[in-house]
Amino acid sequence: MGIREITNKGSKKVIGKFASHKLKTTVWWESQIERDYIYLLEIDPEVSFYQEQPFHIAYQIEGQDHSYTPDFYVERGHRQQVIEVKPAREVDKEENARLFRIIRAICAGQNREFAVVTETMIRVQPRLSNIKLLSRYAKVPLEPHDVICCQEFLALNSKARLSEVSRHLTSRNIAGQVLYALIYHGILKVDFSQPINSDSLISFYDEALTTK
Repeated sequence: MGIREITNKGSKKVIGKFASHKLKTTVWWESQIERDYIYLLEIDPEVSFYQEQPFHIAYQIEGQDHSYTPDFYVERGHRQQVIEVKPAREVDKEENARLFRIIRAICAGQNREFAVVTETMIRVQPRLSNIKLLSRYAKVPLEPHDVICCQEFLALNSKARLSEVSRHLTSRNIAGQVLYALIYHGILKVDFSQPINSDSLISFYDEALTTK
């Protein structure tokens, strides 16, 4: 958990916790937009680490000392990102726009990227719904035999429907949930811009899913 305690005491704010498969720990969120952003961080293969409420950033406005706490710190490849998750309607408010300019300049001086992420970026459908569906299978154990079995089948059927791959796995005594786990972990590829269903085309992943 980050440096600031997340609480809804004295407010109607909705908070909760997320069992992170990537971090092997519990991540707290203090808005449903933050919760949905965590789903994207979890599935993004470029993200090696992230933390909620990670640290304070000191700054001044008109000689007055202030402190800003980002919503997330994200390590994405060789990049360090400081992330603010904000409803789109609030981003251009004068006080927020001024704050973001200040924080962006401070982060740049520390070789970090500062980004504001809104629900319009996070809640792209059906991508987000697909990710939430697949996340149910993140902890399904995978064996080398599972990958080999899919590889052999897809070598003969370069793109097959999900239902066809599932039947093939079942015929090899491999549970159907393994297929969803293989997609979640980026071993198999599916079109995230379409709802995942029995007719979805499955192939081996040729490029990583990234979340900007």
